[in-house]
Amino acid sequence: AKAREVQALVRRLQRMDVEVRRLSQPLAVPDFRAYGRDPSATTLPAGTYWVPMAQRQKHWVQAMLNESTYTPVGYAYDIVGWSSPLLFNVAGGSSGAVLAPKATVAGAQAEPAPPALPSKRPSIAVYSMSPQFSRGIESSGWLHWLLDRWGVVYRDVTATDIATGGLSGAEVLLVPDGYALKDPAFPSDPYGYKDLGPKGRENLKAWVQGGGRYVGWLDGGVLASALGISGTVYGDGGDAGVSTPGSLFRVRVNDGSPLAAGVGPFAWTLDDARYVLTAGAGATVPLRYPDAGSSDFFVSGQADGAAALGGRPAATDERVGRGRIVAFGFDPNFRAFADGTQKLLRNAVFGADPAAARASAARAGSRARAASARRAVRSTRGLTVAKDPLRLVVRARGERKAKRILARFGATYRVQRARKRVQFVVANPTRAQGDEHPYARELGVALRAAKVPVVMLRVP
Repeated sequence: AKAREVQALVRRLQRMDVEVRRLSQPLAVPDFRAYGRDPSATTLPAGTYWVPMAQRQKHWVQAMLNESTYTPVGYAYDIVGWSSPLLFNVAGGSSGAVLAPKATVAGAQAEPAPPALPSKRPSIAVYSMSPQFSRGIESSGWLHWLLDRWGVVYRDVTATDIATGGLSGAEVLLVPDGYALKDPAFPSDPYGYKDLGPKGRENLKAWVQGGGRYVGWLDGGVLASALGISGTVYGDGGDAGVSTPGSLFRVRVNDGSPLAAGVGPFAWTLDDARYVLTAGAGATVPLRYPDAGSSDFFVSGQADGAAALGGRPAATDERVGRGRIVAFGFDPNFRAFADGTQKLLRNAVFGADPAAARASAARAGSRARAASARRAVRSTRGLTVAKDPLRLVVRARGERKAKRILARFGATYRVQRARKRVQFVVANPTRAQGDEHPYARELGVALRAAKVPVVMLRVP
């Protein structure tokens, strides 16, 4: 089931002049460290790919194949989880022992063909609710690139289309990330819920209840809860005390879910922990973060307060009338290079519905589902919505110093407190990115000079 992903990964290494070998005989390894696991004695079978470190590209190999590349500082403007095997969701690991494998150099790998799609495909529509803002532009653009690469026929619909019957004939609606709700700092800006208007909201609810399959991620899922058609409750990740620029989290896959086909028992999500999810009544949980502290819980990259995600859903799947809503708490197609979770998205779009027994149970609990929907709507009203903010996390003892420095730059912010940490969600009224921001670089310098106990500073 992972042949295509393995081929793509080996090709990536070879294109950077990395020598990749393949075992011709089984190899006993006394200290094999599987990704995210403790070392153990293991015998690797013939056919296993082996990348020796005794080669000139060793530093590039370390950067791309380590389970968690070391991040020496708490200052970041981009993601910090980029281990290629985890992004591909393939099994692998490392050894520090002196070994003498029997192996041959692997032949040059060709670009793998796009994954096979079912002969009978649903009619697909895409609603990009925030084409004006970078968050929506990026998530929607990645999705369009992926669908084109897969050879999928789809059509784009706008909020106006939905309000005027534009979902007629569509069987699947894909709703990528964007802004579902209003940013109080920009009350006149467009956003998904507002743009749909009363008629669009009514039509979208009716379309799902009439048999449509709604697949959304991040704010694409929030929109379904804000509309009251999903029972998934969303909590603000900052309020829960979790913060990360974007790391790889291991999640357990429910092998009874249609999303699990070809994925394996675990997957790795590229996650910025924006939201903490709670499944509603009648919903199944196809992906769940392992319990914090268990041997399965592992983060590749930099994350503070990651334990808050322990045991929580990473995605939910629920029947709504004759339809279905699949909501991901992360972008399964992040930058169009998260191949491992793209398979989850493909299964959500083209896979079967959950077992009939589960659908019957969901319908039987309609009163409970209605209560879940009301809780879900309320949860969306309490979410922090800020367009391209700076996020500063400090230890509680550094709060006063941090406030004085932020005041020096005239910053306005919202404070979130959890687990002896204080997070400042700093407004970015010009929506400037990276080095274009008027004081982002100077802020980091000032915090360091004042010896503020910074846990993490993330610049948009």
